[in-house]
Amino acid sequence: MKIKTFAIVAFAVLSMGLASAASADGAALYTSKACASCHGADAKTSILPVYPKLAGQNAEYLYG
Repeated sequence: MKIKTFAIVAFAVLSMGLASAASADGAALYTSKACASCHGADAKTSILPVYPKLAGQNAEYLYG
């Protein structure tokens, strides 16, 4: 039982590190592609209503 608990905790800790790395990559991509010029610096406040809010969207929406 201890091995199973250790495996679950180890997986959770490693997953958190991957999520933060992916988040940093997304932020770098957002700034490097000049997305903020239309979708706003926070990705929530677009300059025109026709541009969608990108904050909180999933990868399929953004890249699909």
